[in-house]
Amino acid sequence: MTLTASNQLFDAYFTAREMRGVFCDQGRVQAMLDFEAALARPRLASG
Repeated sequence: MTLTASNQLFDAYFTAREMRGVFCDQGRVQAMLDFEAALARPRLASG
């Protein structure tokens, strides 16, 4: 899979492959999903 930053704002700052992975569309959506899952865990545990 090829990871590219889709936002030109970040291109100049994040040129390392790892950072491009964080700021690519897939990375941003995954971060949002991880955040939502983290919010849901305590709610699930409390019933």
